[in-house]
Amino acid sequence: LGLELGHQDSLRVLEQLGAIDSTLALFVGLNNVLGIRPILQSAQPELKKRLLPQLAAGRELAAFALTEPGADSHPFGITSKAIPTTGGWTLQGKKIWSGSAAWAGVMNVFVKQHDAAGNPVGISGFVLQKGTPGLRPDALTMAPIPMVQNTVFLEQVPVKASQLLGAPGAGMAVAQDAMMYGRLAIAAASIGGMKRCAQLMLRYSSRRTLSTGRLLDSPVTLARLSWLTSAIATLSSLVTFIAQRLDRGLFVPDELYATCKILGPEFYWQAADDFGQCLGGQGHIETNLAPQILRDARVLRIFEGPTESLTMYLGARVLHQPTVLRDFLTELNLAALADSLFEAADEVFAYYQSAQSPFSDEITARHQANFIVGKVAAWGLAIAALKSVSVPSAQVASSNLEWAQHHFEQTVAQILTANPSEGASAVTVAEQIVYYQTSIGESEQTLARTDKTLDEWLQPASYAPSDLSTQPAENHLTQASSSTGRGLQNKSLLKRKNTIEQWLIQWLAQRLHIKQAQIEVNKALADYGMDSVMAVELAQDLEDFLTLSQSLDVTLAWSFPTVKALSHHLAGLSGPHLLDTQQRRSGESTQNVSTPEETDLADLSEAEMADMLAAELAAVRGR
Repeated sequence: LGLELGHQDSLRVLEQLGAIDSTLALFVGLNNVLGIRPILQSAQPELKKRLLPQLAAGRELAAFALTEPGADSHPFGITSKAIPTTGGWTLQGKKIWSGSAAWAGVMNVFVKQHDAAGNPVGISGFVLQKGTPGLRPDALTMAPIPMVQNTVFLEQVPVKASQLLGAPGAGMAVAQDAMMYGRLAIAAASIGGMKRCAQLMLRYSSRRTLSTGRLLDSPVTLARLSWLTSAIATLSSLVTFIAQRLDRGLFVPDELYATCKILGPEFYWQAADDFGQCLGGQGHIETNLAPQILRDARVLRIFEGPTESLTMYLGARVLHQPTVLRDFLTELNLAALADSLFEAADEVFAYYQSAQSPFSDEITARHQANFIVGKVAAWGLAIAALKSVSVPSAQVASSNLEWAQHHFEQTVAQILTANPSEGASAVTVAEQIVYYQTSIGESEQTLARTDKTLDEWLQPASYAPSDLSTQPAENHLTQASSSTGRGLQNKSLLKRKNTIEQWLIQWLAQRLHIKQAQIEVNKALADYGMDSVMAVELAQDLEDFLTLSQSLDVTLAWSFPTVKALSHHLAGLSGPHLLDTQQRRSGESTQNVSTPEETDLADLSEAEMADMLAAELAAVRGR
């Protein structure tokens, strides 16, 4: 019942919708990408047969619910749960920013699945239909754009295996697939919006006369329009390149999808701002379109991953998982570009790890290195797309390639230029801002709307600037205090726990380029810079180290958020063979492993002692 469009044609539709109204493009993209795509790709056959005809015909809308108040752009931090019951599970939790949820007849919901013992086993996706008991979307509009954004309450919602998206515990792969394609769709819509801005700027500037002549003849206006046409061509090449590969069934690395979302909304936002500036005072009048375009462009920089988070993600992939991207560029006969990109990445990383780094804290320096490398990589991949897509005019193609190459080189050149904004501590910045109270006080504003409550994080704070010197880990630890579980009760388990703990310390020290003595076993892994890329690496390396038959879920780093909690959990999974395996690998006696004495049990807390029994039982079940 659908139109059976290919990827290129589907993205052209979204581009056209973006030129007409970005909100309309978002609405259609949300329904077809985040709503229908997970069902089409991963739902159970019977569910597909029942739902897809209605969705394809437009008789039902589909929504997507992943984001939560405490997770935001960090999906692995979700706390909504799937608790096992007889014949299925019950869902409990709260989702926010679910587009069109109140209007949708079908909703894809992602929660953290737990086993019968209450231990998390991964993130699972479920398809819910309107009217399901316990499913309650809050229909308040939560954005200034005319598309409803809902809070969704999951209150003991019953679900069965037939409603699963993919395998149990593998829902994040389904969600990531939809979100990656969603980032491509947003880039396509951004192209349409940018082209509309260019049309309107040309229309206005060619008619507006100033004391110096036509606005169009101003060098500032011409430079902005020239920038915009190059940005449009670059982003169009990127989207076309990906769409062509998808239509041919070829591999597209995640880095390209991230680049779409990084460059597309940022280009569109700059175009919208330049359009408003071109109009001058007329740009503040609602009927002149500029205010609407500004609002619509602004939200795209946040939806489906904020620019900053995705830039850090892209940089982390380039620095720590370079093989896939390097091989991809080499297959495109772009080995020279790959060399330039990875040489620049190494240069950035070396700078932020050196004595010249503006950051004294290694973790902060690492985050900044990821961010800068991500910016460099985005331009590098834009160049790759420009070189891979043919255009009618060789002269225009050369000009656009020169433009992108300039931005790539400019970004690299800025690396070694001192930036006075870098290196400032949270305490220093907070002291300056707190002092503003002496001149402007603390102002409170509310809107005349149904929801008048100011976000609690925007309300006046009672803390002192010194409170911001470190990020507290308690919020991470409390969540896992009852599931650090896997406590240890005998010498064998204690030895395994100690071996794993030491391995984790060594792994973190190596990845973060810090001394092992700086790793605290009770400190949250997130405070050491654990991100989604590192979490995947950690899970993969742990599987090899522990020689496990089953795969480890990448959410481990958040379900068990400290070295101590994670080692407790893994000790119960690994079994007695771990020590023998490590002895064979190292050629050393396990007596060399520092092992707590039986009297160390007295040092454990009551919660840990209570968890010991669960770990012992888990080990018995494993045998």
